[in-house]
Amino acid sequence: MGDSPFILVTTASHMPLAMLWMKHRGARPIAAPTGQRVSGKDKFAPGPWLPSSDGLDKTEHALHEYVGLVSLELGLE
Repeated sequence: MGDSPFILVTTASHMPLAMLWMKHRGARPIAAPTGQRVSGKDKFAPGPWLPSSDGLDKTEHALHEYVGLVSLELGLE
């Protein structure tokens, strides 16, 4: 890749970690996130406030990304 900028395509939730990882290695990525999570559900419906396996999956995914960011910042990659 050298010094040339390039387009980095990954999921929106993984983009912060991927960008940081690339920049730590001297690359010049341009973010192109995909797969943004959106909800067309009624915000005031009781469903989103109740525990669910989907909610647990989202929590696990977020924790995985945060642990990756912290470990990269601490040089523990």
